[in-house]
Amino acid sequence: MPRFFKNLPIRSKLMLGYTLIFIIATLAGGTAVYFRVKATIEANIESELKNTTETILNMVETAAATSIKNHLRAVAENTRQIVAGIHEAYAAAGLGLDRAQAAAADILLSQTIGKTGYIYCVRSDGMAPVHPRPGVKGGYFLDQDFIREMIRMKQGYIEYDWKNPGEPRERPKALYMDSFDAWDWIICASSYREEFRELVKVSDFRDSILDLTFGKTGYAYVLDSRGNLIVHPSLTGNYMDARGGDGHQFIRDICRLKNGSLVYSWKNPDEKAFRKKIVFFNHIPEFDWIVVCSSYLDEIYAPLSAIRTILLLTVGLILILVFITSLWITGSVIHPLNRLMNRFSLGAAGDLSVRMTVDSRDEIGKLAQYFNKFMETLEVYHRDLNTRIETQRRTQAALRLSEEMFSKAFSCSPSGMFIATLSSGEVMNVNQSFLALTGYDRPEIMGSDLVKLGFFTSPSDGPRLMKQLTWTRRLNNEDIRFSTAGGKKRTGILSAEIVDLWGEPCILAAVEDLTESRRLEQEILDISE
Repeated sequence: MPRFFKNLPIRSKLMLGYTLIFIIATLAGGTAVYFRVKATIEANIESELKNTTETILNMVETAAATSIKNHLRAVAENTRQIVAGIHEAYAAAGLGLDRAQAAAADILLSQTIGKTGYIYCVRSDGMAPVHPRPGVKGGYFLDQDFIREMIRMKQGYIEYDWKNPGEPRERPKALYMDSFDAWDWIICASSYREEFRELVKVSDFRDSILDLTFGKTGYAYVLDSRGNLIVHPSLTGNYMDARGGDGHQFIRDICRLKNGSLVYSWKNPDEKAFRKKIVFFNHIPEFDWIVVCSSYLDEIYAPLSAIRTILLLTVGLILILVFITSLWITGSVIHPLNRLMNRFSLGAAGDLSVRMTVDSRDEIGKLAQYFNKFMETLEVYHRDLNTRIETQRRTQAALRLSEEMFSKAFSCSPSGMFIATLSSGEVMNVNQSFLALTGYDRPEIMGSDLVKLGFFTSPSDGPRLMKQLTWTRRLNNEDIRFSTAGGKKRTGILSAEIVDLWGEPCILAAVEDLTESRRLEQEILDISE
């Protein structure tokens, strides 16, 4: 925490704290609402533009299909009338059927639909009596699904895939057929779908597209993959090299991607400044058209400006309320605290009889009660402390005397004595008698474990005695066999007990060497026998 905040008065801390909390909470909530609304607006406009793009796509496809269907139907019906006229003229002149059909075929084959579309005929047995391709004319095609469907329908519209001899792949086609029963001909006016755009009448759907708007000034338009505008509310021509306000050639990206979305800046001729807009676009492969729906971002995000204004006004109102509330709260808290600090100041100066007046039941009143109890307790402790200090002084003097006496008794004892930790068995201190008894030097034995050092002749004596001492807390004259530093085997007794030294449990032990006494006893026993 910054030092300047630590040193501020509580009144200022409360005011700043409340203000920061409310501002942070308001900004956090407002920001969450802001971005939530923004995400919702973006999702809605994205959905609207996508759906509208799909709608326009379907509308264009439907209008185009209807236009193509009507065009092919007109060609097929007109061709049927021509064939019927030839049939009647040749019959009236008494000319043969073959000559009439040959004349009709010449007329049919001389017509084209678009660049590569053509007219052909199919009989009910699947044979093609008229076709511009020599490899197809005269052939039977009942193995083709669409031929069987044509024979069944005899009149109507069909879409199918077809590959003429010599062509690398099948291409989608559409046809309208009409039947001339006198010759068993199904007359078909067909066109490849990739050339449909040349048969479509843009006027059939232009107004429907231009009527669509998004926001106040957003609109839809149609262009082809070469950048030519097919439908636009204000522009015509090729805009492949058009650039936005940032120099972005967005038309090139639209024509390259064909499906997707972009954000770019644009200014129509009647507008003064560039504005960012978002577009969603989709491709119609049959016509190589791209349907685009666009909307300006400033219109999309207009509701967010209102939210920002409301948020700022809310923060301002909260600041005013926090300021007023802080003044009231600090006034009801700080003044009693100031009185309490004055009382503490008197108490710290040595006046332990000072007390607070309890005039409320809130936290301040309870704090005054605690202060009074504290001062009462402190006054009692003060009296007791003087007594305890004197008692402690006497106790420490006695303890120092006791420690001096223990140290002298330990050092001067004729018995070999050592002190070791109970937890690890490490030797913490030995007296001179123990060093003389065992032959070890003090640096050699300090910090060592007597069991690991080889003090006990029998390896099991050390663990056994340690376990026994842990249970009984005391050992009295336990027979042991031990080795000196020089390797001599000795016989003795060990007495020990657990005592608290230096803040941890320790083993205080004494060792008596009875080797000579036991030897003399044995000699006496031997003589007696």
